[in-house]
Amino acid sequence: MPPFFALVGQLDAQAKNMLELNWAPLVGAAVVRIKSWERIPAQTRPALLKIAAEIGKQVKAEGRAESDSSVAAMVKRGLRVQPVPPEVDAEWRAVVEKVPLRGKVVPADMYDEAQRLLKEYRAGSGGGSG
Repeated sequence: MPPFFALVGQLDAQAKNMLELNWAPLVGAAVVRIKSWERIPAQTRPALLKIAAEIGKQVKAEGRAESDSSVAAMVKRGLRVQPVPPEVDAEWRAVVEKVPLRGKVVPADMYDEAQRLLKEYRAGSGGGSG
């Protein structure tokens, strides 16, 4: 569970150990139908995309800071954070990738496009695994 929710729920009072596995749900998204997008003047779209990217970076940074401060607060109350060895992290991610989301929870075409963009992001400037 995200650290903020663990802090609010005071889970650290019952569970004294936490795995340091950096995995979090999507915090938000803006979905615009293509028909609506095409009604926006073409010269305006790049500015909207730029603003969306900037806000996305800001939300991501704030979310990570919130997680870090939540973990720090729980550590102060006695929580022990256990690092996850890289091989265990890789094994866990491999299992998660097999969860049947494609076509069941997320439409196949959207899932495939998200995976394509993620791969492109990781190969480019994004790097990392999260």
